[in-house]
Amino acid sequence: MNWSKNLRMQLIWQSAGEWLLPAPGNRTIAGIAGSAVWCRIGSCNGMNGLPGIVPILMLLVMGTTWGLQFVMLKLAIAGGYSEIAVLVMALFLISLGYGAELWRRKAFFTITAERVRFFVLTAAMGYLLPIGSTLLVAPALPAGLIVLIASLAPLFTFWISHAWKTEPISRTRALAGILGLVAVLFVLLPEARLPEGGISGWLVLALVIPVCYGVESVYISRRWPSGMNVLQVSFAEALMALLMVMPVFLLSGDFPGASEWVSAPGLAVLIFVLCSFLEIVLYFRLILMTGGVLVTFASFISLFAGIGWAILIFSETYSGKIWYAVAILAFSLLLVGLDNRRTSLTLHAESRGK
Repeated sequence: MNWSKNLRMQLIWQSAGEWLLPAPGNRTIAGIAGSAVWCRIGSCNGMNGLPGIVPILMLLVMGTTWGLQFVMLKLAIAGGYSEIAVLVMALFLISLGYGAELWRRKAFFTITAERVRFFVLTAAMGYLLPIGSTLLVAPALPAGLIVLIASLAPLFTFWISHAWKTEPISRTRALAGILGLVAVLFVLLPEARLPEGGISGWLVLALVIPVCYGVESVYISRRWPSGMNVLQVSFAEALMALLMVMPVFLLSGDFPGASEWVSAPGLAVLIFVLCSFLEIVLYFRLILMTGGVLVTFASFISLFAGIGWAILIFSETYSGKIWYAVAILAFSLLLVGLDNRRTSLTLHAESRGK
């Protein structure tokens, strides 16, 4: 989730209040949740107060699971599954999970042409292109390197939002973006010591991952469908992605049998899906508990977590240039988090002055 500021945060607070708090039918819950968030980041606990241990632990779990997702996709491909089979299995399970919760809450919604356009674009940018790119580059690139490139998503979000004039860009964010580009150059240097030669094309393809997440974030912040909450949008987006890829899957004839669903690669796909659900729940819980600042540090954690998972599962090793890139990107993400905190404090001060 790489959605951006002001309007987006209002949508998230409202939707998270409706989805994750008790009594989802009570429309006043959303307002209470939004007020609670402002209280959390405002004077109720002190503007300079540090978050408690529970939000920090939740942040660590969220970042760790996000890094694990890319490693699980590589593990599924390494186990012999085709890219299209992994994509369809993952989308089916994600749609099933969201659909079950949607049915339980009776949170049905109507379909309009405008909403269909929104779902098509977000399905492509949020699922098909980034996950498809991950699966395509997985055999050629180390899992840790894929996580490193995917962690550029917040930086691409800032540059794209500035290009589309949806948000002003501060000097701190500009510096963070420049450092992110420097990290990319470190990775793309031809002399970088990697398992196989001639992989520069795969590295460029991997850049599709953060670019798509950046475009999706900015698009969602501008075009969120009126009257829909997070659960409804999440289900519709996943289902639309499944419907869009299904014709290709049927033409491929690569249908996983029942035994393949319970194999090691199938388990990797299941873990990927479970991590996706857990990440989203923690994301909105953290926003309700602490506001929108703390969650930005999940990218910082996922960067190191993903590399750690890759070393643990695949015994990967990296050259000095890769570690330089990790350090530069980590500092860049730290600047992003600090700038977000400064912006939130300013917005809160302005809201209190009105």
